[in-house]
Amino acid sequence: MFSNNHEISLRQTFRLFTFDFLGISTLIVPGYLAALGGIYGGLAIAAGIGMGLAYLAYLSWVLRRMNTDLFTYMDEYGWMKSGFKKVLCLYFAFSCLITAIDTAVVFTNLIQRSLIREEAYPLILGLMLLVAAYTVSGGIESRARIYEILFWIILIPLFLMLLFALKEMRIEYVFPQKAFDWTMVFRGGYMVFVTWETLFFVLLFPAYVSADTKPKALTKSVRGAFLLAGGILMVLYVILLLTFGENALSGMEFPAVTLMSTVQIAGGFAKRLDAIMMGVWFFTLFALLNLNLHYGSKFLKKALKKSTKEYLPLAVITLLVFLGAMWVGYYGRGQWLVEKYFAWIGMPLYIVLPGILVCRRRKGGALRNEK
Repeated sequence: MFSNNHEISLRQTFRLFTFDFLGISTLIVPGYLAALGGIYGGLAIAAGIGMGLAYLAYLSWVLRRMNTDLFTYMDEYGWMKSGFKKVLCLYFAFSCLITAIDTAVVFTNLIQRSLIREEAYPLILGLMLLVAAYTVSGGIESRARIYEILFWIILIPLFLMLLFALKEMRIEYVFPQKAFDWTMVFRGGYMVFVTWETLFFVLLFPAYVSADTKPKALTKSVRGAFLLAGGILMVLYVILLLTFGENALSGMEFPAVTLMSTVQIAGGFAKRLDAIMMGVWFFTLFALLNLNLHYGSKFLKKALKKSTKEYLPLAVITLLVFLGAMWVGYYGRGQWLVEKYFAWIGMPLYIVLPGILVCRRRKGGALRNEK
């Protein structure tokens, strides 16, 4: 039924990236923006979408310059066959590790506080990471097939719940309680943009799509996923704000989950679908966790000896994610440190490093055909 050619289609790429973009942004961003700017948070989301589109256009230029995936490009450059390549790979592995830790903490807290309150944090975290590591070991092609099948199964219930939630909105919450401030818009927009740092991984996907796929077609597919996720976030934020008000919304940990628990649907079976709706965030967070475990282990293997077994980097990254998530989960300022890292170090380097890499010419002359 399926071919094992170690390739994924552009449709599968679109669906994978859609899941990666949705998880953290829809859970964390609404509460943050409500506290920062209230009704003007919608402008911050629009600004974040604009930044993301500009960043993706920049990455598209980088892809055309490389004309291959980032791993292959780094291997083919003579000046990259030094300790610098190892340092660079270790940094990218570290960045994937931090993202995976942040995702694992949010994922574990969501499960513990919404589904199984009586279970211990370490047990949920450990089991989740074991399942994630096992899934990653199966390769990206198998995950792409799963998320291709689940795409509409997950999104259609989400759209329906947002539709049913419209009747809960209150018009009085439209009126702003804070003065308009452009700095708030750009500050909030940047934080929204940071939650979409997964855009960077488009540089690694040429290794998995067909060799005939042009960089323009690949980035177009990712752009479609990004716009869909950004549109969902915008609609969700407006519904949340006009349902709870900015003061209540700013104090909620997972407001989207709270919204789903308040929506009532006529009928015996469908009166409460919030447990089913947890699948939306379960699979989107799981996809993001898998992505960072996968590439974190790939970058770590690149930094180690070629004889290193395939499973060892994945085992190391998974163990480090567990230890890091335990520390963040029990240390009050751990989450704050992770957020500051992404805002001041992680995202800026994701922006600067690709441009630096492609500004160096390949040893011996020109680049490949850049069509």
